[in-house]
Amino acid sequence: MDNQFRIIGIPVVQNQQEFVLSRFTISQITKFTKYTQRLIVGYNDENIPIYNDQIQREVEANRVEKIADFLTKDPEATFPTNIVLHIPIQVINYQKEIIDEETQFKFLEIGLNEVVFEEVKKEKKRSNSGNIFINVIDGQHRIRGVEIAIDRLTIEVENLTKVLDKNPKNKQLKGELDRVEKRLNDLLN
Repeated sequence: MDNQFRIIGIPVVQNQQEFVLSRFTISQITKFTKYTQRLIVGYNDENIPIYNDQIQREVEANRVEKIADFLTKDPEATFPTNIVLHIPIQVINYQKEIIDEETQFKFLEIGLNEVVFEEVKKEKKRSNSGNIFINVIDGQHRIRGVEIAIDRLTIEVENLTKVLDKNPKNKQLKGELDRVEKRLNDLLN
C-alpha cells in the first residue's frame, strides 16, 4: 500500500470506543479531510454516503480569524492540541497491528481507500462536489485558522519577494522575508 494512503498511530480504547493517536502536519490533514457542513450519517447498499438534512456546526469566521492572527503575528505560536477525526469503516482497506521489535510497543496501521483523497481533491475544486469521508469532529476552527494563516503568509512571501527583487540589497526586507518564510514552513510542517 502506498504510504500516502495509510495512518500509523497508537491504539487506545476509552469507554468502549476505539481511538488511534497519531501526529500529522496540516498539509497531511488537508489531503484526507476538509471542513464541510455536510455530515455523512450512513451509507447505502453501494457504500455511497447518505448525508444528514441538517448542517454540521458552522465555523465562526471571527474565531477562525483570531486563530489565524495568533499564528501569523506571534512567532512562538503553536497549536499542540488534539483534533478529533472520524474514519468510517467504509474507507478503511485494512488494519494491522505493528509491534516495535525493540520496545514491544504496539502501533496500528490503517490503510485508507484512495477514494478518500480523490473526493477531497474534487471537493476543493468545487464545493459539494466531493464526499468528505473523514469528518472533523473537533478542531474545525483550528484547521481553518491554520489554513488561513498559511494563505496569508504565502501571499506575504510572494509580495516581499517581488519587493525584494526590486531592492535586493535591502537587509530589513530580507530579514522580514526570512521570518515570514520560517513561520510559513513551521505551519506547513
